[in-house]
Amino acid sequence: MKDIALVETPPRDLDLDARYVFQFSVRSRSGRTSRYRYRVWPEGRPGELLCDLVAEGRPGESSRGSVLLIALRADVTIGNLSAEPL
Repeated sequence: MKDIALVETPPRDLDLDARYVFQFSVRSRSGRTSRYRYRVWPEGRPGELLCDLVAEGRPGESSRGSVLLIALRADVTIGNLSAEPL
């Protein structure tokens, strides 16, 4: 099964010495699969959206899930995480 993005911005390079905000969200929808969203912008400048990806879940997916943050071959700091209802 191929996943299809409903909204997708083209890939962009991030500056190594800059800070960014990454936002992930999942919205449950009655009788339908969940809608997932991923957004990235420079810290303090939410109007300069660098990435906006929206996709729907797969049929039969679980109604509960989790988030996994991975940094592969990178020197990153992950902090100030919060999980809030939409």
